[in-house]
Amino acid sequence: ASYEAVRLTNGQPTGTPNEYIFDVLPGSTEAKLDDNEGYLALGKEGHPGLPLQRGRDLIPLTAPPYSGQSDTLLTPLWSALSVTLVSFDRGTRKAVLKLTNWREAAFAPYLLANSTVDFLNEIFITKGQVSFKWYETVKKILAAVGNPSIALADRNAATAMGARPARPGADSVTPLARILWEADAVHATSVVSATQAAAVAAYAKAKHNLNNSQTDAVAHAAEQGLTIIWGPPGTGKTQTLAGCIHGLVHDAVHRRQPLKLLVAGPTYKAVEEIIGRVIEALDNDATCPAEVYVGYSSSQIPKSISTANLHLSAKSFNLNQSNQETQDCLASLAKSDTVTIIATATMQAYKLAEWTTGNYVGPIFDVVIVDESSQVQVTTAISPLATLKQDARLIIAGDHLQMPPIMALEPPKGCEYLIGSIQKYLIDRPFGNTINPCPLEENYRSAEDIVAYARTIGYRATLHASNAATALHFLAAVPTASTGFPAGLPWSPLWPQILDANKKVLTLLHDDDLSSQSNSFEAKIVAALTWCLRQTVSAELDGRSAVAHVAPTPDQFWKSCIGIVTPHRAQRALVVRELRALFPADPPDLIDAAVDTVEKFQGGQRHTIIVTFGVGDADVIMGEEAFLMQLERTNVAISRAMAKCLVIMPMTLAGHVPQDKKAHETAHAIKDYVDEFCNQEVTDQIIFGTKSKQAKLRFHR
Repeated sequence: ASYEAVRLTNGQPTGTPNEYIFDVLPGSTEAKLDDNEGYLALGKEGHPGLPLQRGRDLIPLTAPPYSGQSDTLLTPLWSALSVTLVSFDRGTRKAVLKLTNWREAAFAPYLLANSTVDFLNEIFITKGQVSFKWYETVKKILAAVGNPSIALADRNAATAMGARPARPGADSVTPLARILWEADAVHATSVVSATQAAAVAAYAKAKHNLNNSQTDAVAHAAEQGLTIIWGPPGTGKTQTLAGCIHGLVHDAVHRRQPLKLLVAGPTYKAVEEIIGRVIEALDNDATCPAEVYVGYSSSQIPKSISTANLHLSAKSFNLNQSNQETQDCLASLAKSDTVTIIATATMQAYKLAEWTTGNYVGPIFDVVIVDESSQVQVTTAISPLATLKQDARLIIAGDHLQMPPIMALEPPKGCEYLIGSIQKYLIDRPFGNTINPCPLEENYRSAEDIVAYARTIGYRATLHASNAATALHFLAAVPTASTGFPAGLPWSPLWPQILDANKKVLTLLHDDDLSSQSNSFEAKIVAALTWCLRQTVSAELDGRSAVAHVAPTPDQFWKSCIGIVTPHRAQRALVVRELRALFPADPPDLIDAAVDTVEKFQGGQRHTIIVTFGVGDADVIMGEEAFLMQLERTNVAISRAMAKCLVIMPMTLAGHVPQDKKAHETAHAIKDYVDEFCNQEVTDQIIFGTKSKQAKLRFHR
């Protein structure tokens, strides 16, 4: 009922070791699981508690002896049996599972061959318990912080836990402790002179073509102990951070001072984006010799990096004390005459303190940057923060109006800033003085109409579009129902209006009160409009530079021209199926990458964004209203658009009034988009075969 599990039966080997293809039972095609999803738990219908049982409990005495470690048979299945959903074809109702044990290859085949439980029939998979226990590391870091004299207990948290607020202790005050309890004082502390910081910012501006707000942010980051860089969508946050790092490196080399700098982020993709730009910039600047190390966890494959010039050394490697690259990295940190830059995921950063000082909190870095900070929980952020030196500079960069970190439970009332992201913590926790972020105020991505909408949901009034006149460029008129339009797709007189280059922010509302996680009719609408775009749109946009009057290649169209965002994976599957059938000559992986959930699109951009909600059933809407109408989710989806954004939804969803308090507080983002920002309306029919449905097109004028 909650779409959290997939029921499977009739498993058969695929021919690939440890992989089995199953039939998906009816009712499971809309489950919230996707291709390559791991850390899943496997259950057996009629066999409750299976994940808690051990392999030994399921193996009869007559079975042949196990060739691996006996301890593996004593481990609960949720930990011993790794389950990955390799592929999930909702159309053909087929799913491929990979069943393994990451330590012992023999375990899964032995279990399936000898168990008294049939693991290939009448099973189900769902998101399981991950054996990685980050809280154990958090406990060790906080134990190293202790209870210093500046520690001020949060009364809301104490109330939520039914505890009495603790009194400050006598432990020494570490830089991490100051961020947790005296962040406002750190924010107000000048680490270097304003003159020196201005020189850093001027160099960054010259080398990275920074605008005024970006330059101001770099100057603050270079001078103060704490800086929050607030980077709304399309404002060049990564460019600003790369410029800041470049300027700091040049300043350190010019002054003949060592510099130890850490770049951390919630994902390796985020870290790679910044460090890639930094390596390119430093490699082309002979005045900035440095040693760069990109560290990955043991489960990741390091991305190869290279440099063209001898003044810059760059290595990527797995963080492991036993390998030479890690030892080289630690040795570089110990040098007193070198600029060392280390980039890694937030959860890996504390290891550098542990391996260098023997403590989970230690003075390692002069500058620590936490990127995509709106997605970094406080309990994760303390890992890189544990490596701060005294008088270090901490730079927190992100956008608290974009997607927050995924939380298993709702935070207690009044404690939201303790449970959410490090950026929200620093902005919302009531310190002695307010911490004001440094906002980036020039949007390079979107047309003015799209940026104007962003200003209505919480961004500053000074946020403006650098390319205000951005618009789609059309090479041909929109086809009509009688001029080659695909017979199997819905047609409407509204289609030419939707593709009007002057209409940049639109909503299409249609009649549907039955669809739940997926909506076939809406998927066909998306396919029809995508087909229209493919026949008419140029590979480039108007209003930015000279336009080449060239139709996009398949690669250009699916990677740049169109992005389709949907909240549910079941709806994604329907849209992908329609598009693959419509464009059989295009590479399927290109189509697949152009259709995804909001989480996967964060950080991306496309000329046109189509948001397909699909959900029309009132009961489903009620159960998912906080998810469907989340402000951050709405913001990310719409702000991916450069020239046009179209939101498609059933009228039942558009008219829904949230009952949940949290949903009600954030639903104004999507409600105002539909009802107020899209302030003009026309109505017409959508014709599909012999049937027609009433539809409303609303748009901003």
